[in-house]
This record gives sequence, C-alpha cells and structure tokens, in this order.
Amino acid sequence: MENSTPIEAASLTKPTFAYIVLKYCEEGLLDLDTPLEEYLPEKYIQNQPKLQYLTARHVLSHTTGFPNWRPKGGALEIHFTPGERFSYSGEGYVYLQKVIEHLSGKSAETIFQKRFAEPLKLNSASLLWNEAFDKSAALGYLKNGKQKNMKPKVSNVAGSLHISVIDYASFMCNLLNKDKDTNFHLNKKSIENMFSLVVPVSDAGLSNRHSIPKSEITESTNVFWGLGWGLEKIQNEICF
Repeated sequence: MENSTPIEAASLTKPTFAYIVLKYCEEGLLDLDTPLEEYLPEKYIQNQPKLQYLTARHVLSHTTGFPNWRPKGGALEIHFTPGERFSYSGEGYVYLQKVIEHLSGKSAETIFQKRFAEPLKLNSASLLWNEAFDKSAALGYLKNGKQKNMKPKVSNVAGSLHISVIDYASFMCNLLNKDKDTNFHLNKKSIENMFSLVVPVSDAGLSNRHSIPKSEITESTNVFWGLGWGLEKIQNEICF
C-alpha cells in the first residue's frame, strides 16, 4: 500500500459532503435552518410530523432523531424532535443528499467531483467504484478474515467514498489554511460553523438507541459533534 492507494473512507465520507453543503449555504442555494422538506416537491417520508422541523444543521450535527439506518423492510422513523440531542445517522445524510441532488439537478457523484474533488485536486476521490480502483485500491477485511467487497455502484454521501490517505490529509490541511482566498474554499464563517460544538455525544446516540428517554442517556463532557465532524475538547483546544 502506498500514499496514493485509494481506500474505503466509510463514514469519513460525511465531512466531505458537509464541505459541499456549507458551500451551497454560502451561495444562498440552501439555508442551514430551513426545514429540508421545503426544498422537495414531495415529503421524503410519510406519517412523521416531526419531519417539518428537520434541517441541514440537524443532519450535519447528527441531531435528526433518525436511526443510523432504517430497519430492513421497516419504515424510517424520527424518534425525537430534531435538535433535541445527538443521534448518529447515515439516514439523515441520505435525506440531505436527495435535497442537494434536487436543487442542483445533478447526481451526487457529479456534484462531488465538480464541487470537491476537482477544485481541491483530490484525484483519487470518488463516491462510485471505477475501473481504475480494480488495480489501485486496497480492500479491507472483515472480522472473520474474509475480504470486504465494498465496491459502491450507487453514491451514498454517508459512506461510499474511496480516497487515498494523502488526498484526505490534504483536505484536512486545507480546512486549517487560513490564507485561502479562492471561490471554491469555505469562508471563515463556514469553517467556524463546521468546528463549533453543536451537541455533546451520548452513549445512546452512538449505539442507535435513539428511542429511549433523554433522562436515561449519558452525554459526554469532552466529545461533541460540529457540522460534519466529531470534535474533542482537550483543555482549551478543539481537535477534529
């Protein structure tokens, strides 16, 4: 394996999509606090009245009330009022993906390439498996020793990214570069929003037990979520 070898980013796909979403907000194409259902012609899910409150901010900070993934063959439910507490959820990101695709009229992969990979010159990055990955990408292994077959044919902004370690590190360093002035970079306000402590992480929110009462959960005093990133507070410093 080399620095340029694409690997499965899994849930580290989410911060890259958060970058794109915040850029849409800068351009006035999306508002962090406008209910997402206002952007779609039809309701995303039925019989869930709390959907009317759910915003992009809730998705990026994992406070939607959605489970991580809906039960197989079951309906997607919102377990509490969005914004009330932490609830790690890939489903929230998929909902926001549908909104962004509708607003742009383009697929998630097209948006990802034009808005993220190409301007940041991250040549290894793709939400879809491509032929080049057959020869260049590293595949992971499961606990039983079998090779994991993670070759996404459908874009999923919650976890289908393949990217090299060096390209992902370049993305992270880019966020810390305060001298950026090109139009595809996030502005100072967006970066501050991304790294602000929105909600403390909870044991229930990480273990998909979103339906239990808030009185029964334990919230962390030093691990939080911002917009796209998990954040750790160490003394007076914030690490992402």
